[in-house]
Amino acid sequence: MSKQPEALRLADQLERMSLSTPWDKAAAAELRRLHQQELALIEWIEKTHWVQVDAQPLELGRHRADVIQMRVASLHAANIDCVNHFNAIKAEHAELLAVLKGFSDYVHAEQSATDGAVTYSTTAINHWAFLARDAIAKATGAA
Repeated sequence: MSKQPEALRLADQLERMSLSTPWDKAAAAELRRLHQQELALIEWIEKTHWVQVDAQPLELGRHRADVIQMRVASLHAANIDCVNHFNAIKAEHAELLAVLKGFSDYVHAEQSATDGAVTYSTTAINHWAFLARDAIAKATGAA
């Protein structure tokens, strides 16, 4: 059997008194309300303990809720940066893939036109190599 919290025990005693007054009933209701607030506070402390365990110097002396808000804002900003970086990489690789597809189509067309014989133009190969080098440079940041 678990021990009843003191606030609830006192509230029960106030309500059971034979000469219970409106003040006693109000006090009992307030004890029950305060007990609920205490439970909520204990849960908050337990669930946000991690904030204090690995506090950063900038966070010292701040309220846990403020620290959590700062960390969420920082993570949100980092997420936006990651999404933007990913989209930029995706666009750069799309350009590279378009160049490779164009070269593949060129090779396929040449092979079809010559029944598979290799007769690629040096100028055309140099053109596709230039486009590929340019796309790779953009994709790797070497441009």
